[in-house]
Amino acid sequence: MHESPHQGNSCIKRRLVRACGDGGIVRDVCLGQLLSCLITMTAVCSELLVRRGFEAPSAQNTLNYFLLALVYGAVLLKRGHSLPWPRMSLLALADVEANYIIVLAYQYTSITSVTLLDCATIPFAMAFSHLALGTRYKWGHYLGVS
Repeated sequence: MHESPHQGNSCIKRRLVRACGDGGIVRDVCLGQLLSCLITMTAVCSELLVRRGFEAPSAQNTLNYFLLALVYGAVLLKRGHSLPWPRMSLLALADVEANYIIVLAYQYTSITSVTLLDCATIPFAMAFSHLALGTRYKWGHYLGVS
């Protein structure tokens, strides 16, 4: 009996589902890679804009924050939750300032330096939260950061 190529594909899919659960891990890894590509494109675009003399870090992030507020707010409202405006405002302020500084850094250094500094923020944030807040991490967290 001859096996069609489609039967082989379904066997591979079954093995992947068995190895990764319901496929959530594969989906999460793919979404993480997509997010990584988008962040890289943001860095490249910021570098190109600075080279052409466009120096408006806040303006570069305005659309991002508008879309985040629109999507996140819509999801919360659809689920019947109230919007935690005071908490969200403080988090947004901290995030806006951090992104402002990252985008501003492109005016003074290369994309390589900014990317290295940006990538170092996660391990430093983990270390700070462990020291200041006593947060404990599992091996998966450390693996994800590396």
